[in-house]
Amino acid sequence: MPNPKSVDEFFAEATRQAVKDSANMQDALRQYVDQVVTANRTYFAACSEIWQDALRTTFDLQNATLQATRTTLDASTQANQSLIEQWAKAVRQGQSASSKLMAAGTRLIDATIPAGRSQ
Repeated sequence: MPNPKSVDEFFAEATRQAVKDSANMQDALRQYVDQVVTANRTYFAACSEIWQDALRTTFDLQNATLQATRTTLDASTQANQSLIEQWAKAVRQGQSASSKLMAAGTRLIDATIPAGRSQ
């Protein structure tokens, strides 16, 4: 029959070794989890920076497009305003000429038609 003391010592040593191995595995698992968390944070930070840069680039492109559109619209509005001013000037000149022509025609009619006799 085996010696009870040696069996107890065997199980005690096996238990101590299991506890030691478990502690080593816990340490290794903690290190692994820490590395994974660090890697994930680094990855998320990189992705976040990329997303922010993409948004900034998109916003810059939108703002540049708006500015170019505004510049084009301003130039078009300026050209249209100048054209309208020229047209308005020509219309006023035509109105003035029509009024002068009407007045001259009225004077001509008055000058050529004999005045009626008063009774």
